[in-house]
Amino acid sequence: MFDLMSLAPVIDHLKNISKFFSDKGNEIIIHCPFCDDSSRPNASRHGHCYLSKTHPVFHCFRCSSSGTLLKLLVETDFQDEEIFEYLKQILSYKFIKNYKYRMKKKETSKTDEIYDMIINQNLLFAQTNKYKFDIYKQYLKERIGDVDYIKFLITPGFFQNKLTCNFHNRNSELVIQRFIETAKSNYRYHINRNSDGLYYFQEKDFEKFTRLVFTEGPFDMISLYLYNSTFKDSFFISINGKKYISVLEQFIIEDLLIGNYEVNFIFDADVLDYKRYLYRARMLIKNYNPDIELKGYKPLIQKDTADFPAVLEL
Repeated sequence: MFDLMSLAPVIDHLKNISKFFSDKGNEIIIHCPFCDDSSRPNASRHGHCYLSKTHPVFHCFRCSSSGTLLKLLVETDFQDEEIFEYLKQILSYKFIKNYKYRMKKKETSKTDEIYDMIINQNLLFAQTNKYKFDIYKQYLKERIGDVDYIKFLITPGFFQNKLTCNFHNRNSELVIQRFIETAKSNYRYHINRNSDGLYYFQEKDFEKFTRLVFTEGPFDMISLYLYNSTFKDSFFISINGKKYISVLEQFIIEDLLIGNYEVNFIFDADVLDYKRYLYRARMLIKNYNPDIELKGYKPLIQKDTADFPAVLEL
């Protein structure tokens, strides 16, 4: 079991980087190294950065910075390689390698700008490729009905000279291109490696959304959002594959370290080892935030929820 108080070099480091240090209950409180916490009035009496003694995580209630203890130590120039190795064994997510990239992915685009981009791309394509645009619209209608493709950040496009249905996220990133016409290689979609690989059309707001739904593909996600009331008022993410564990870990570290949440995995029918996914996810949750509830579902009838949105809890 993780015990922060047993890491004497870390405790010494925290006292060196913060003029305020409080050992209180299950938490240590210091001045946040990521905001102006230490320079505010009455700073000598209180800090806003809370570190758990039993889990390697922190959260600042002043600027909302949060993450793993490993992140905090790297950012504040801690130098003990032995402790780094110990923490990396606990944290399977390779934070030293990835966290700076992830921090850059914070949403900076305004909602109006995103929608304007989607509208303009659809209008331009309709003007220059009317025949292909009609095929694109019919394809969307057959897959998910008469939907607002502006709301879901969908545009038409081409890849390998084949017509595609393009899904963007709220970072204005083109995430995935689903082939409408068969590609030369006969695979169904292309994931844009310059994006984070996740498709979501809602704004990330985890004070508003305390329930998250993970699906394998974008049509699964949209079908559940539109036609299944089980997950009302949820934040929906298409992980575009079966990387449930790594995506869950990313979301916990970036957004869900503190608070009560419900995470729902929607598996395709061909995922026979779903118990292994759920077990690994529960171990991950236990390490980071035990207040997260995990549930798993599979399609009630068809292969996936894109074809029929009814699901059965596992």
